[in-house]
Amino acid sequence: MSYLQTADSYLGQVENNLQRMRQLAVEANNGGLSTTDQANLDKEYQKLATANKNIETNANYNGNKLFDGSVTSTTFQYGQNAATDVTSVSNANLSTFGTLSGTSVTSTANATAAQAAIDTDLTNLKAARANLGAQQSGLNSTINTLTSNNTALSAAKSSLIDTDYASETSNMTRQNILQQAGTAMLAQANSAPNSILSLLKG
Repeated sequence: MSYLQTADSYLGQVENNLQRMRQLAVEANNGGLSTTDQANLDKEYQKLATANKNIETNANYNGNKLFDGSVTSTTFQYGQNAATDVTSVSNANLSTFGTLSGTSVTSTANATAAQAAIDTDLTNLKAARANLGAQQSGLNSTINTLTSNNTALSAAKSSLIDTDYASETSNMTRQNILQQAGTAMLAQANSAPNSILSLLKG
């Protein structure tokens, strides 16, 4: 589960950066700006693009790259059974994103092209995050089912133990009663001859 949360956290940062890059592209597309103004906007734009490139290149989970395209999916175990309690998670491939390098907002034409590239990347990114969310929901459901099954199994075992204890206690009580009754009957039988002898003497 932490894998999915880590991946989504990175993708959330990429999305925030892309949204800001889009704002800069729209602003740079204003025909009233000078080339100096556009160059200043481009400085922030390039920093955000570099930040996204760093995430694409370096983001990892336990040493495994998440978004550079080298690993298309990651398989991990979520339960005790290594044969059945496993799932495979698809990784987003940010290396295909057109805004990681080569775009700018240094002119109206460049800003227009950048905006189109950003919109494409945002569409792909939102699809990747939706896929992660669906996988996380499915995994949550599976884990909840396993937890419920384990709870039910523990309750059943506890009930069996309680039933066995109650049965043994009942049997022990029954044996004690029978033993006491037998002792009383034996004592009564032993006293009977003495009673008869007393009657004869009287």
